[in-house]
Amino acid sequence: MFADFDIHVESNVLSILESPVDGTRHINVLDLQTKQIISNVNNSFSPLGPRLDSNGEQLLFFSNNGELFMHNLRTQTTKVIFDSSVINAGFCTLSQDNLNLCFSGYNRNMKAPPNIYYMHITDQNFIQLTDGDYVDRFPQWSPSGQYIAFHRQDLRDSSKPKMIYIIDVHTKEEIQVPYSIGESHTIGRYCWSKDSTKLLVKVDSKNHSSLKIYDLRTMTFSYTIPLPNLRGGIFFSNENNIVAICKKELIIISFLTGEILKKIHLPHQVSIRDTLRGPALIASPNSKTLYLLNEDSRIYQIDLHGNYKLLLQSEDTLPPFKHRIYEVTSQDGLKVPVHHFTPEGNNIKNTGILLAIGGPGENINISYDPVLANLIIKGYEVIVPAYRGCDGHGRLHKEANKGEYGRRDVWDILACGKDWKIKNGDERPLALIGCSYGGFLTFLSMTYKNNPFDYAVSLWGVTRLEHLKMHLQQAYPAQLEEKAVAKIVRNPIKQAHKIKKPLLIFHGEKDTTSTTLDVKTIQKQILAHGGTCDVTIFKDDTHGLSKHLHDIFDQISLKLI
Repeated sequence: MFADFDIHVESNVLSILESPVDGTRHINVLDLQTKQIISNVNNSFSPLGPRLDSNGEQLLFFSNNGELFMHNLRTQTTKVIFDSSVINAGFCTLSQDNLNLCFSGYNRNMKAPPNIYYMHITDQNFIQLTDGDYVDRFPQWSPSGQYIAFHRQDLRDSSKPKMIYIIDVHTKEEIQVPYSIGESHTIGRYCWSKDSTKLLVKVDSKNHSSLKIYDLRTMTFSYTIPLPNLRGGIFFSNENNIVAICKKELIIISFLTGEILKKIHLPHQVSIRDTLRGPALIASPNSKTLYLLNEDSRIYQIDLHGNYKLLLQSEDTLPPFKHRIYEVTSQDGLKVPVHHFTPEGNNIKNTGILLAIGGPGENINISYDPVLANLIIKGYEVIVPAYRGCDGHGRLHKEANKGEYGRRDVWDILACGKDWKIKNGDERPLALIGCSYGGFLTFLSMTYKNNPFDYAVSLWGVTRLEHLKMHLQQAYPAQLEEKAVAKIVRNPIKQAHKIKKPLLIFHGEKDTTSTTLDVKTIQKQILAHGGTCDVTIFKDDTHGLSKHLHDIFDQISLKLI
């Protein structure tokens, strides 16, 4: 599957981040005309976020392990340009002159939230630009190189709206883009006007979404454009236009007048793929052409008249499967949506899988989830509960987990497992597999005496809520006595002695959401109290275990057999 991409039209270079269903990741660099691969960044780097420089000669990317890399397309070599024992870096982007880069980075010991950094590429000296009790991420350079715009979120309550700040890289002076109560602001690539005086901001409120243009000279919004099904927007400065990205169409708007000039249907009505830095849409700076990656892993070229051309599509495909959604009532009466996936055909394996996705707060999407995709490929029936806190099922469901991390969401997992067992009988085993925060839920679910699972697997599972700094303030009850109790009963390390059924743990030595000591302590507690627990630790890998997922899938299949 195509996960992200970048294009440099003048040099005919196309870079694609591919995330196949086997869980690996690599970047292929192709000739835009011949579609032949001219360079490659392999899975050993666990690459993310490909960005070509303004000359189309070098490729910048980051990795889950906190390093930043530059790949030279001419020499076919990759070098580390940032590696710190203290700072875990990511979401890097180059200045237009290719001399500097900015990135967000957090303390590897999780003692501080992410901040914004600025670095000179030649001497690799870096400067910390922001410092506070906030989560500062997703920086975007202004074309002039003077400003960086970024997302800021309150670490003390991640349910609070995102805000946009602008910082002067020379003076470190910060400007907050004004917002109203109930609004959440985001920006994406091409959020700056060509002259670096205006910023395009997507504004979400309870009832509607809109694009607003913030003027740095007046420090006010010049005008607002409300749009339904809005996903994002870009300045298309060549034409003095804005392109609004909606669910099924692109809307061309004059940023001088705010007038809607044209509506363009997306190819086959398939939405543009979302990334953490916004929709995957690229504007050619010297032409009237846009490039997009859609949710079907197809890359298109499209002009302002609505004419489009398919450039490339992923050869990575899923086998046929059926997908339906039903509801299960949790212990406290909450209705939990359950996504049910079954491979087509008669060779469905006897063992069923309950997959607890990560997050907390992720959406369930088989196209973006290599674990779910691989289980379908291997012939397993999989149920995926949208436990409270998950995205995609309304605001109230997403907010229903406040103060209840590791308690009521565990009830949701248990209720869905029990429901499956009632429907299928004890003769069919049910395995619980959890990834990241889903691994945390797996640990705790298995501590319940009458849990419905026959065995469990934790993939890069979170071992303590204290590792999730962005969520910590809303994870526990507000009342101090209740919070003190919750820190014990919702801690897998302190509850591991209750786990009696077989548990398999896969962990990366470089992971920051759990430690090797935590994992070994959980194993030690289980074994000391008569349980079964096997642990595999990969010294060269981190959260997501992308370097070893292919082998992990094979090991899981052997265990389930």
